[in-house]
Formats: sequence, C-alpha cells, structure tokens
Amino acid sequence: MHERFDEFNALYRRNLPPVCAELGRLYGAPWTEAPAEYDLYEATDVFGPRGQQCAVRIRGREYIRKYPGQFTITYSRATDTACEWNKLVERSCADLIFYGADGLGEYVVIDAEAFRQYVGSEGAYLAECAVAARKGDPGRRFRAYCAACLARGVLDRRGLGFSRHAPTCRWARCA
Repeated sequence: MHERFDEFNALYRRNLPPVCAELGRLYGAPWTEAPAEYDLYEATDVFGPRGQQCAVRIRGREYIRKYPGQFTITYSRATDTACEWNKLVERSCADLIFYGADGLGEYVVIDAEAFRQYVGSEGAYLAECAVAARKGDPGRRFRAYCAACLARGVLDRRGLGFSRHAPTCRWARCA
C-alpha cells in the first residue's frame, strides 16, 4: 500500500465509529459502518436505521482551518478510479454527506440531494486545484464550494463556520 493511502485510511477508520455514534444521536440509532465495497462504488460509508446511506468525508483539522468556510471534494484523479464527485454527483449515491474534521470537534451534515442541485451547475465551485503526482499518489483535482451557499442543504452542524461565506466567495447568491 502507498504511504499516503495508509495515512488517509487510518484517519478515516478512527473517525467512523464516532461518526456512527453522532449520526445515531442526531437521527436515531443505530448507524453502522458499510462494507468497504459501498465506499468504493457508491460513496456510502455508513447506513442508517431506515436504510439511509451516508457518505463520510473527514479532513485533517489543519486542512479545515486553512480553508475556512469551504467544503471540498475530489473532482478527478489521474487514474480511472471513481472519485467523490463521480459517486456523489454523477451517480447520485448517498442520502446524506457527513463532512468533518478529524476528531469530530467540527462537522456538518448535508442533504446530498440539495448538494447535487447546488453543485450540478458547472461553475458553482469557488476554485479547482490540482495536487501534483508524488510518491504513492498519481495526482488529483479538488473542487471547493462555499459552505454558506450550501446552507439550504445543511441539516446539522458543529463548528466549521458553515454559516459564514468562504473568504474567496464571489457568487451573487452569497451576497
């Protein structure tokens, strides 16, 4: 395995049980971890008590602080591997999106259909940035969205400043 993947996998694995517990607290228990194949093909990381599917995206705390008011997803990869954009937007997988910082001190839960409607228009994103290829990572592109513009789709939040616009937001709907 690649070093970067191992680091991400550890971050993800240590946060999944607390995510399940928090979703259970918010929406009724029990929420359970989905088999790995669901994340690979459908962006589903946890299942709810009534069959809800939730995509979980965990970012490092320093990443959240570096990009305040932003919600980022992987838009494309240098390989043919499906990324967050493909699974969440093009394939319409997941009912909810849990986006949080490592340790879950900060998070937001977003209605996935509202997210798809918002990002479905090309150009709704704030920025697209590339991560160059490096050891164990062939490269990928991310898209950043203004968290406040997603406000209609935000169901629950703790921290993250999802009520504030990203400093770089330039869209009329954020004015």
